[in-house]
Amino acid sequence: MTERAIERTSKAAQGLLGRVDVAIFGSGIFGAIPRLLRTFREAHPDVSMFLHNMVKDEQIDALRHRRITLAFNRLMRPVDGLVSEVLLTESLYVAMPSDNPLVARTAVSMTELENVPLVLFPTGTRPSFIDRVHEMCRTCNFSPVVAQEVGDVVHAVALVATGFGVTLVPRSATSLALPGIAYRPLHHPTHPRVDLCCIYRNDDDSPILQSLLASMRKAVHEHYPS
Repeated sequence: MTERAIERTSKAAQGLLGRVDVAIFGSGIFGAIPRLLRTFREAHPDVSMFLHNMVKDEQIDALRHRRITLAFNRLMRPVDGLVSEVLLTESLYVAMPSDNPLVARTAVSMTELENVPLVLFPTGTRPSFIDRVHEMCRTCNFSPVVAQEVGDVVHAVALVATGFGVTLVPRSATSLALPGIAYRPLHHPTHPRVDLCCIYRNDDDSPILQSLLASMRKAVHEHYPS
């Protein structure tokens, strides 16, 4: 075996060489996920990373059939053979038209949304963030006025910008700067937060996955302390 081949074999065994396929989702293109993946790529330049945009059911199927190594999502139910590890949790914000009177507030109370049309997301596999919003409304003793249900946060915020109502988003999505949109922190008596999970096979002990997980855990500890 040549010296170069020995070096490549050693790097692969340490998770420093190879390919990793990662599934992301709607609001996953904002905030923490790009930063976590960039940190890994900068430290592992010989690892080729490929990103795939998938809804939750597609992620689970792709993991089971080993088409991807890891996925990111929220509000995961238990799935046989898969680990759902919470990396961090995010506070919630109200996205509203910039001419909405609530923009004058430093924070918006959930009870102030009782009769306000809401755009909810994501459609598809349940439970999802839609169910979390319904639960939050029940806690405040009202049923939401649902203007529309859409596939992801981008479409939700775009509809809000055109006057469909307001929507609730995780803090990371507030980096989505569209004309005519304002964000304010949500005040709710239970102080709800939404999790960000990474999902992977419980029998995957590959060096490249372990290296990616270690990198993300370290980055979360450094940049997103609880």
